Amino acid sequence: MGISGYAFLDYGPNFTVNDMNGLTTKQFLVISIEQGENPTVCVNDHMRHSYQDGDHVKFVEVEGMTELNSVGPVEIFEIQEYSFKLKLNTSGFGAYTRQGIVEDVKIRK
Repeated sequence: MGISGYAFLDYGPNFTVNDMNGLTTKQFLVISIEQGENPTVCVNDHMRHSYQDGDHVKFVEVEGMTELNSVGPVEIFEIQEYSFKLKLNTSGFGAYTRQGIVEDVKIRK
């Protein structure tokens, strides 16, 4: 093939990827969080979030619904421009009052 070529590598079914996209994690300000099964989380409407279905997020500095600060990475789905849903039941958590930051987390796949 001359001085250029190509290679195919098959690492098999046990190969894990630590970083699917190579991008740095992003943080967004939380505006509201519902209580209940699969709650909707809304972020600041001045900046669209860049999350995708199947991403995992963590929360810090959330006031009111403080239980969310200690929950491990939570998968998200039903992505909208300024909101997404959590695969989590928050009906037993306190009511969200204000503040908080959401950040995506790299999960091994």
